[in-house]
Amino acid sequence: MGVNAVELLPIHQFFTNDFLASKNLKEYWGYNSVGYFAPHFSYGTNQYPGCQVHEFKQLVRELHKAGIEVILDVVFNHTGEGNHLQPAVCFKGLDNSSFYALKGGAEDPYRFYRDEHTGCGNTLNFESEIVRAMTLDSLRYWVQEMHVDGFRFDLAPALFLHHNAFQAKAPLFDAINQDPILQNTKLIAEPWDLRTYAVGAFPQRWMEWNDQFRDTIRKFIQSHDNQQWPFALRMSGSRDLIKNKEKQSHFSINFITSHDGFTLNDLFSYNRRHNEANLEENDHGIVRGHSHNHGVEGETDDQSVNDLRKKLIKNSLCCLFLSLGVPMMLGGDEFCRTQQGNDNAYCQDNDITWFNWEFVHKHKDILQFTKNIIALRRRYPQLRHRNIIDKHSDSFIHQAQRQWFNRQGHAIDDGGDEKCACLFIKSEPRWYRTAPSFFCIFNSAAEHKTINLPASNHKKWYQLIDTAQPEKKDLLFPEESPLLSSGSIEIQPQSVIVLFSGEKS
Repeated sequence: MGVNAVELLPIHQFFTNDFLASKNLKEYWGYNSVGYFAPHFSYGTNQYPGCQVHEFKQLVRELHKAGIEVILDVVFNHTGEGNHLQPAVCFKGLDNSSFYALKGGAEDPYRFYRDEHTGCGNTLNFESEIVRAMTLDSLRYWVQEMHVDGFRFDLAPALFLHHNAFQAKAPLFDAINQDPILQNTKLIAEPWDLRTYAVGAFPQRWMEWNDQFRDTIRKFIQSHDNQQWPFALRMSGSRDLIKNKEKQSHFSINFITSHDGFTLNDLFSYNRRHNEANLEENDHGIVRGHSHNHGVEGETDDQSVNDLRKKLIKNSLCCLFLSLGVPMMLGGDEFCRTQQGNDNAYCQDNDITWFNWEFVHKHKDILQFTKNIIALRRRYPQLRHRNIIDKHSDSFIHQAQRQWFNRQGHAIDDGGDEKCACLFIKSEPRWYRTAPSFFCIFNSAAEHKTINLPASNHKKWYQLIDTAQPEKKDLLFPEESPLLSSGSIEIQPQSVIVLFSGEKS
């Protein structure tokens, strides 16, 4: 597919709590860690005690041989020991008041746990030197012994508290930044917890999951009103969110779906969550998922509905891989994996969450489109520019090399309310004679649009992508793409078109 990194859900030894066990459910995602120095035992083949350690090392070696980095999702904000009603499994018995943030108070100062940041029963105490040392030792272990390449920190603001408030100068920030073993690792934050929203506020070295990219792209693709300007901002690197103006566009981990929420297939197949299998009266999940079923809730034999859903999936992939930032896909989205409308499948170790590999053949058209658009992004550096050009300008979405227009050819501004946006990616001056230009048209409206094409250095436009076209015609590489014969093009409703101007070989 061209993927060059995988981010694994938590693999630290974790614990299934009494709440799930009483319902005969499991902790499937692994967000209840109790041991930060070992892979979870059930992920090994159980051929001999501790085999999961050697097998994980082998996994990392094989991925590295294939040119794929390994990033671990780590859960240091809370543990699986839960609140004061749950049993002591590890840290409670070692030194409860050092490892956990306690509420204090005069009556029973050592019993009750602070929980406002995580909502999981407890929060580790990062004001404690013991907790910071344990965290650093764990990170070093996975880098030195297991050879992983980076970490994604779950509910990251909860780790960087000082006097119970998120601060960019919290002690753990300094400790990680100054550690020589961790200096070349990738650091990715989930930049929010239940109390703090800190997108764009992490130090320069850190990358961040960008939920505003997720929500804006979903709303634009689903034809919500007044999304043209926000869409251009998110596609242009989300510089408006960055507190540290020296950061570049690769700070933003751009995603439309993740493990938490609908899959890409389900995003366009369900109006509401269907989490009944969690046995919580369908009460837990994403409140505003910006999903739409397009006429039928769930699976259907209606070919017109299925065709529209697949077109919207391809539109989403275009947005993801044509944006400035680091694209992240949810595993299985490349072949329309479904969770049957469950958007919080944390406890479903069954066919709701398992990969149905038959879908690779059933939806081979989406898989091929995914592979092709990744290959296109890798081939042309201007499609994945790391820098936000003219970084001190307020009008950064109108950069020299990436300019946004409405369908009339006027620059987009925050007063525009059209459901069509055009991105002109020009060749850089140093590549003037050889580098191609691209013109991308994103139409989320329910009607077709006619777009006048801009002048290019090469004077000819070829059509690479049209998501309204059937399989094998929806994405063509330059060497096989047709020449446009006029100075305008018509785009179909709820479609994406990408044009190419340059030498074809």
